[in-house]
Amino acid sequence: MAAMGTECTDLEFNGAKLSGISFTRFFQINSTTGAVSNIRYHRFSDLNTLVYAGAASPGNFYAAGVNGSGNAGGVFVRINANTGVATLIGRLGNGLTSAGDLIILNGTLFALVNKPGSATTWLAKINPATGKATLVGNTGHPDARGLEIRSGVMLAAAANGRIMRLNSQSGVAAIVGSNSVSMGGLAKSP
Repeated sequence: MAAMGTECTDLEFNGAKLSGISFTRFFQINSTTGAVSNIRYHRFSDLNTLVYAGAASPGNFYAAGVNGSGNAGGVFVRINANTGVATLIGRLGNGLTSAGDLIILNGTLFALVNKPGSATTWLAKINPATGKATLVGNTGHPDARGLEIRSGVMLAAAANGRIMRLNSQSGVAAIVGSNSVSMGGLAKSP
């Protein structure tokens, strides 16, 4: 894939369609050429994560924000896949902000979050109706960012090139691989 020519904080497949997000925009990406099209301003300034909502909210994506508003935490929004418009659902709460990705595993929405006062990334469950986050546990790593499911296993990518397996019950991460590529997100091709 060639360079996209636009900032991308996360990407996600919805079937064969690849969509991307930046802090301020939602767009489609040609998965062969990297060409970006249908760029829309989603009306927020800090979204860094994207997941297709699937059966929970057909035709929509969920996204979360990196900037907190005191104890309210980062925003949690629903993005219409056709218009790119984001609607505020709620805030993560407890000062939590998005660390970089969302994923749905067995019908449960998970996020990697930053917790005030902690040097490591935490795994949380998100209530998609309210946006409220409930901490699952500490990953034990300061730079866990991207999330993906592979054969029923939750994986995380890190800025330092690590690939980690996450325990969805405890949040604990175990390193399963490493390379020299700085990674901020993961997406699985259909």
